[in-house]
Amino acid sequence: MNCRTEAGREVRPWARVPGTDRRCCPAPARSGPRLDHATRTVYPTGSKWTNSPPHRPPVPGTRGNPILFPLPLPHPGARPTTRGPRSERLSSGRCRVGRRVAAPPQRRREGAARQRDARAGTGVGRRRATSWGPSDLKKPFPLFPELPLTYSSLVNYTANLQQLACVASVGVGLWVFSNHFLTTDIPAAISHPLRLRVLNCILQLLITWGLIFEKLRICSMPQFVRFVHDLLPLKKHPDVVVKDLRFGTIPVKLYQPKAPASGLRPGIVFYHGGGGILGSLKTYHGICCNLCKKSDAVVLAVGYRMLPKHRFPVILTDCMVGTMHFLKSLDTYGVDPARVIVCGDSVGGSVATVLCQKFVDRSDLPKIRAQILIYSALQGLNFQSPSHQQNKNIPLLNHNLAFYCWCGYLDISPSWISTVLKGAHLPAEVWEKYRKWLSAENIPDKFKKRGYLPMSREPLNEAAYLETKITLDVVNSPLIADDEVVSRLPEACIVSCEYDILRDDSLLYKKRLEDLGVRVTWHHMEDGFHGVLTTADMSFFYFPCSSRILDAVAHFIKGL
Repeated sequence: MNCRTEAGREVRPWARVPGTDRRCCPAPARSGPRLDHATRTVYPTGSKWTNSPPHRPPVPGTRGNPILFPLPLPHPGARPTTRGPRSERLSSGRCRVGRRVAAPPQRRREGAARQRDARAGTGVGRRRATSWGPSDLKKPFPLFPELPLTYSSLVNYTANLQQLACVASVGVGLWVFSNHFLTTDIPAAISHPLRLRVLNCILQLLITWGLIFEKLRICSMPQFVRFVHDLLPLKKHPDVVVKDLRFGTIPVKLYQPKAPASGLRPGIVFYHGGGGILGSLKTYHGICCNLCKKSDAVVLAVGYRMLPKHRFPVILTDCMVGTMHFLKSLDTYGVDPARVIVCGDSVGGSVATVLCQKFVDRSDLPKIRAQILIYSALQGLNFQSPSHQQNKNIPLLNHNLAFYCWCGYLDISPSWISTVLKGAHLPAEVWEKYRKWLSAENIPDKFKKRGYLPMSREPLNEAAYLETKITLDVVNSPLIADDEVVSRLPEACIVSCEYDILRDDSLLYKKRLEDLGVRVTWHHMEDGFHGVLTTADMSFFYFPCSSRILDAVAHFIKGL
């Protein structure tokens, strides 16, 4: 028999139904009706009575599980047929397109029973329900096909997941405890070594969980750590008025003393540290409040976008926009234009240094009166200095975390770490050019007594140089700026810590400023470590060194 085409689709000739006077169209050999494995119902494929997609073969053992393979509902006008052999379907009086034909009484009684079962939620009716009922929970479990999916199995599975999470938490905690709490090198000169050991263990635990979530593609490590440390509530200081503002899209916090002023106050623009992965306006809230109260100055804390979504030079541009907006509206906040100070710790100190250098020639903005640099990161070229060798394993900023921040912000592959440590990422002429500023010969001998060993540099790795030469930009290494720019900078207050991996950056910049005639006030904390300033507002993890840093900075500001 030949087929004919009607309305763009193939129409097959009618065939006689055995035992009846009716005719119906038999199904093609390879394009049979769609089978719903969850309800054991056959739907016509491609007909106008249904909008369901073509048949999708089930996975063995799933039996059409609604959680693993949610099946689309038929069109309300569709008239499904029950599954069975073709001869049975034809003899029951149901054709392929869903048209009912006369059926024997026994078949009609069976069909009525199926409809009653469907209304009771235990069988299949003419229309499927729009939601899954109790009978659908008897399907196999999505992760374990052989396990029936019931309410009790869901409860048991949730309990098993909770137990698994508890076991994983204990395992990660034990690993961090054994690798960091017991083995961390805590110098004897640091006060409260147990506090530092516990604080470092908590930081490493957050970093470890962040890396696990990053591997699972849940969130990145910096996002997780920032989320956790921002959960701590902010403490209110009765003597300080705090306002949350936005300069365009840049979030800032304004801190003003509550006591009335007799005149204009000094203005401090503060950039928080954290290497681009840690820290926020919330974590530095207590520091800015104490700085505002002790120095009787207006403090503006500038927020900026951070890793992993935003890399170089986003931090610098955000801080520059916030600073320029503040400098143009000093009268609004009662700030003396002749006493504007930029201040920052860690990477925030680097931002303060770069902005001072960029604002030297800006005649349309008020001049920066001073710069306050607290254990700042001022160069990204030399990683063989005495402080890098002596303090590479001392918390809170160890060797691995420092390189993670460096590679993440500058978008450099971590595979070059060993090459950078050997000094093979820069050519010999570059080392010779900046030797007078970066050499360990510029560091006093008393800072070399604690295990410093001069290292010879290996030959140039051309591929590493092409990727890391961005560190030669003065915005990434303000220590190597031209003498013409550095000699015109405002006076500086530099704070360095003995057990800081970035200690020598402060020492080298101090010598460079003094050699060029710039006034420098230097404070060195013999018991300090990188990040100690963030403990100023912590109760249990408080270190007296943080208060001494704030007192030194406040005294410097009052003397301007």
